[in-house]
Amino acid sequence: MKTEYKINIISNKSRTYFLPIVDEQVNFKFEQNIVNTYLSFEEGDDIFCVMYKWSSDREFLKYEGEIMRNHLYVGHADFGDTVVYKFRLSRLMKIERDKFIKGEYTNFSEENKDLIYHRLIKIKASNHLRIAQILSKEEPLSSTPPLMHNETVSNHIKKFNLNIDPFLD
Repeated sequence: MKTEYKINIISNKSRTYFLPIVDEQVNFKFEQNIVNTYLSFEEGDDIFCVMYKWSSDREFLKYEGEIMRNHLYVGHADFGDTVVYKFRLSRLMKIERDKFIKGEYTNFSEENKDLIYHRLIKIKASNHLRIAQILSKEEPLSSTPPLMHNETVSNHIKKFNLNIDPFLD
């Protein structure tokens, strides 16, 4: 029997608005390997997840060890060549998470707004000015709250067990 996974990647908001906040504590690397981020692993939990395309590259393996030693790390889940690293949130991160879920982006702390903006500049995001306006209390631009269905890992992974019968003459 062989296990396969179908992962449905749906755009969500946590990569823009929440990854930079957790990144301040975890120091995520290998940006090119990040597939997506999620606010929850399963419905109702508050475990922040970063989905990576796994690599056997020595530097990536070294980095994986760093992630696993981080004080916020709580575990991981393997889905073939994709791995989801799970992180608990500090008390202050949970406060920001609650604001994020309500779509209260302008109420983020100034420090977290700066983290979001600087990350967008670092990755050369073309929408960095729009996001800055969404975060600003002085600007009329706003954005809807995240769709929690899209922010939960378990909603996007299907497991298949393939039974392979041996070829008989």
